[in-house]
Amino acid sequence: KKKKKSGKIMVKFKEDGNRCVLEVNDTGVGFPSDIEPDQTDSLGLQLVTSLTQQIGGKLELERSPRTTFRITFEEKKVDKS
Repeated sequence: KKKKKSGKIMVKFKEDGNRCVLEVNDTGVGFPSDIEPDQTDSLGLQLVTSLTQQIGGKLELERSPRTTFRITFEEKKVDKS
């Protein structure tokens, strides 16, 4: 019986002044080099791209050594009145 490899998903969130960075990466097979996140039929990536645009953020993708999606955006203060 073959042992299944277990993958890992890592989520990081950091604040730097009024800038926020959300990073998600995994140890999976990687993201295909011929697919761009903003030009895909994948509903999940379309949602991520759309939501990133709505908050005025920037979406970056690193493909190696592991796939990393990074969303950078400015923290917005909410008027509580």
